[in-house]
Amino acid sequence: MYLRKTASALCALALVFGAAAPVTGGVFGTDTAITASAADIVKSGYCGKENENEGKNVTWTLDSEGTLTISGKGDMTSYDNSVDLDNSKNSSPWHNINGIKQIKIHNGVTSIGDDAFSDCTNVESITIPNSVTNIGNWAFWNCTSLASVTIPDSVTSIGLFAFNSPKITIYGYPNTAAEKYANDNGFNFISLDEPPVIIGDIDGNGIIEVDDLMLMQKKVAGWDISKTTYNEKAADIDKDGNVDVDDLVILQKIVAGWKV
Repeated sequence: MYLRKTASALCALALVFGAAAPVTGGVFGTDTAITASAADIVKSGYCGKENENEGKNVTWTLDSEGTLTISGKGDMTSYDNSVDLDNSKNSSPWHNINGIKQIKIHNGVTSIGDDAFSDCTNVESITIPNSVTNIGNWAFWNCTSLASVTIPDSVTSIGLFAFNSPKITIYGYPNTAAEKYANDNGFNFISLDEPPVIIGDIDGNGIIEVDDLMLMQKKVAGWDISKTTYNEKAADIDKDGNVDVDDLVILQKIVAGWKV
């Protein structure tokens, strides 16, 4: 019986690709698409770890309105901005660019490197997605115009002096790394409600899509997904206390646009 159900689920999986429209939602929202009216890109490059596809796994763009966007899959590399030279090998490529007003990190980026955005003194807004699990040392050091930041509960580690703006308020969830960091460093902390669970949004990016289906398939097949963002409550679609083939079949129908 189990083999027949597994085979049925895997065959049904093939129907999903190209057939599904994403279902959006979630407390942190989704990436904003760039339209024809978007600001011009004035600088761009790579900022991923060198051991991950030669750093090309994560990219950066800076537009004419002062928005620095980080996107891709995996970890950002770490920098050392203590050497105050624009062309320093170890400095971030956007270091000492005074026109940066906001930083948007897209879902898929898993780590913010050391010194990544330090000395961005004009930045007033930072978007951290819930794919990020680590914020490096001095990541936002000396971002003196930053008044507040929301840190998702996916973040489990925040490095030394990651933030140091005296007026900053950290928004986050109870009993998380964000709350501990704020308390340990004397920053104002405002607790948010517990994040809502979107049934089927297994990777927690606010969209029910094929990526969630593939992640559940790996879970049901017994693969190691410990290094992947995974929400057990969102995966137990039939709420029977187990994540199994039955949940996989239901999720396949949801992603394919069926009414369940």
